[in-house]
Amino acid sequence: DAGATEPVITYYAASDTELTTPIDKPTEPGSYVVKATVGSATAELAFEIKAHTHTDADGNVITFQPWEKTDSLPTEGNWYLTKDVTLTNFSVISGKTVNLCLNDKVLNLNKKGNITVAAGATLNLFDCGTGTTRYYDKDATTGLWTLNTALTSGDYSTTGGVITGGNASSTINKFKSGGGINVSGTFTMKGGNIVGNTSSGAGGVYLQTGATFNMDGGSIVGNK
Repeated sequence: DAGATEPVITYYAASDTELTTPIDKPTEPGSYVVKATVGSATAELAFEIKAHTHTDADGNVITFQPWEKTDSLPTEGNWYLTKDVTLTNFSVISGKTVNLCLNDKVLNLNKKGNITVAAGATLNLFDCGTGTTRYYDKDATTGLWTLNTALTSGDYSTTGGVITGGNASSTINKFKSGGGINVSGTFTMKGGNIVGNTSSGAGGVYLQTGATFNMDGGSIVGNK
């Protein structure tokens, strides 16, 4: 209604049983209470944020932290996307390890670059979430799939998080192969979809001499 009053939302740690010390909207694992107030009326709801975890290739359980930015990616550590990300080039540098969960989001390289994994670096790609189905247009000549967010059905689709829009032929990118990911170090793919990337060499994933690629899940499709 036009005259309706918006509720005041306040969060508390569940251990604060008297609800005396408000906190910022929680993102870390734990137990919390949210309180909604409209005038003299209030409602309270207890809820829990569970840890975001995945198991790596060695059987170790990794706890991931939320990545909130929409125009960059973390350069090391364990992170899951909370929003779609659009950027150009991204590199995992030597000596660093990035464990990245797409979390059902879209990582769009904007047709201006790709992801590079340097010699001595490691990128482990995971995915989870609600399993959104996304649809693509397919170029009849090249076979390249292009994400079309307006489509709700079609013959070309993926389910889950996506890395798309990579272009290793771009003049700003020194690597001309691996439209999605160019690997000199180690890349393990345990989930997600690498779709709709292009280059003058391998469109999806390109392995430089001495690189290691382990594919334990996900899909690589519709690249050129």
